[in-house]
Amino acid sequence: MKKFYFFYYILLAVTAHACNDDSAEPTGGPCSYTTKIYTATVIDIEKKDSTHADIFFRINDEAGNLYRDSVSWFIENNNWLEISQVEKDSILTGKKYKYQVDKIKTGSCDPDIEKLTLEKF
Repeated sequence: MKKFYFFYYILLAVTAHACNDDSAEPTGGPCSYTTKIYTATVIDIEKKDSTHADIFFRINDEAGNLYRDSVSWFIENNNWLEISQVEKDSILTGKKYKYQVDKIKTGSCDPDIEKLTLEKF
């Protein structure tokens, strides 16, 4: 009976080690992207309650053409902004921020990544 448990534990250890191979490439493999930075202009600040707000942006490409209209901070980032942060960072209608667009060149990762930030343009 002890022999059975010994072989059972050896089999379990070998299986666990085989499943935990860190040398394998991550899913999607190495990917490279072409990155463009667009202008995100604040078009509206909407208070949601006494402590939170949503900001709406218009995104223009590098030629000044409309890329996206009425982009919500909440929809893009899945959280409201604190009104204290809006005031501290002087976020006002007309101010410009960065909107990053990454398009895949090689690999099989997420083909399009778009990110709205509060980094000044």
